[in-house]
Amino acid sequence: MMSPSFHWTDIMAANDRGFFVALGKRVAQLRKDQGGTQQTLAHYEGVRLRLPASRLPHLARIFEIAVETVLAQASR
Repeated sequence: MMSPSFHWTDIMAANDRGFFVALGKRVAQLRKDQGGTQQTLAHYEGVRLRLPASRLPHLARIFEIAVETVLAQASR
């Protein structure tokens, strides 16, 4: 059983954490570029939650860009 203080970042590989930090920054910049608020995306931008791959197409539609563009800066 996991302890009450368990958090997914406790078991995330360093490379994964770096990817999700970069992805959060990318999402934040896309949101700011379109004048959106942080209300809905704050957990992803702050890496408190990992952005599920299944949500990438939805995010791409919101920002009116390709999924590859959402991931472009994060995967470097």
